[in-house]
Amino acid sequence: MFVAGLAHELRTPLAVLKGRLHALEDGVIDPASGECGRLLEQVDRLLRITDGLTTLAQAYGGELLLDRRSVDLSLIVAHALSETHAAANASAIGLQAPHEAIMLSCDPARMSQALGALIRFALLHVPLGSSLAVRWSASSDEAVLKLHCANWTVGRDEENNLYVPIWEAGNGAPDNRPTSNIDAALAAALISAHGGNLEIVDEPSVQRRSIVARLPRKGSSTLS
Repeated sequence: MFVAGLAHELRTPLAVLKGRLHALEDGVIDPASGECGRLLEQVDRLLRITDGLTTLAQAYGGELLLDRRSVDLSLIVAHALSETHAAANASAIGLQAPHEAIMLSCDPARMSQALGALIRFALLHVPLGSSLAVRWSASSDEAVLKLHCANWTVGRDEENNLYVPIWEAGNGAPDNRPTSNIDAALAAALISAHGGNLEIVDEPSVQRRSIVARLPRKGSSTLS
């Protein structure tokens, strides 16, 4: 099932690359039309998938090394948001984030990878034209990061599978093809490697569901 799901995940960008490169070779697409930029987007997608799988293999094998340092969480979130900005715009989804600085002991590259994966996953479950808000708070012991949307679409029957890289979707529906969930699994593995955890919680008072990441601060302090 894992191999089938991975093949399904890789097939789309590879098919796009093959078709458009053939069109360029045959002269159907003008090289000056900006096609190279669109092809590079597919290459970036493939690299992100393979990098994510490599990181997951290291995390699951206990071989993931972290270069911890004290960093400002707001800068890491801003970087993750900038990387997902194009995807959000394509779906007319507004991304909102605060600017309060919170210091955190973490590997900045790995944490940026985790939050980027988490935001990409969230965007898949936010209706077109909605708003995905990123909020955080902190105590002396932990930083709490929330991604929430009033129209979150993940069903309760799917939540147990959120952090499994490849799982069998459908629950008896006609389409039971294995489904890739690499971004959520990657985010969960990297947050866990930092001593934190990832969960989905209901917030009845505001009628929404949120993805919540809890991260230990390791004695760091909030910037003024």
